[in-house]
Amino acid sequence: MSNEITKKNSDNGIVTSTHWHKDFFEKDINDINGRSMVILEKESSIVLAETIECRKLSSLLLADDGLSKKQVLQILQIAILNTARSFKYSENMTPMQAYVLADDLLDKMKYESLEDVLLMLKMGRRGELGSNKGRFDSDVLFTLFLPAYNEIKAEQWEEKKRVEKLEREKKEQEDLAAPREYNVDYVDKLHKAWKESIKPKVITSTSPLPEVNHHEQFMVNLRQVVSSMTNSELQNEMIRAKNNKVFDAYEIYENELKRRDKNGRNKSK
Repeated sequence: MSNEITKKNSDNGIVTSTHWHKDFFEKDINDINGRSMVILEKESSIVLAETIECRKLSSLLLADDGLSKKQVLQILQIAILNTARSFKYSENMTPMQAYVLADDLLDKMKYESLEDVLLMLKMGRRGELGSNKGRFDSDVLFTLFLPAYNEIKAEQWEEKKRVEKLEREKKEQEDLAAPREYNVDYVDKLHKAWKESIKPKVITSTSPLPEVNHHEQFMVNLRQVVSSMTNSELQNEMIRAKNNKVFDAYEIYENELKRRDKNGRNKSK
């Protein structure tokens, strides 16, 4: 099997090189066994988790370095014939029948990758997508194999999002735990903006606006001020505070949002 490399495509997906496509089309169109072997070798290297990053068929058909619809259908036709041969009641499927199935399958899975299709057919042959009782036809393909594969793929997507969320949360915790080296310029601007924008009644209805002489006093005042800020203002200030490493201000904004979220849930009960 040809060694394969990976590269980024225009929609940020990872697409395997077209080496195996080249191997496939170098075989004579009548050399079904030769083309079958190329596909079987490719199938053996496909991993479910990696299909999420593969180029989608809709993109593959439009790309300058992609494949034509005719070429994709030829690949799918052979993959379908490979699958049909594995089942006693479908082993005599004709190339024309396989081509028709390939066309329907391309339409159904145009937003998935070619690797997805090959992996689905391989899993179907192995009985991993349900029992088809020894036959393989459009009914089995579209009412058994495809729904089962879509469910597995959806679970893979959820797992990917879960892992990404954990990684983001870990990064945020690491940022918060990092040494707190304040951006003095940002803090000075924050102090000035607070003094210019907050009215005395925000703190109490009678007290005068306190002088902010140092950062600690500013933080005390900020805890009283955040309740008058909108959610959007809080979120924007969180971003600014985080970018400028003013983590104690960040925590005040964050805690206020959490308090509002908790109160909102309690009211809805």
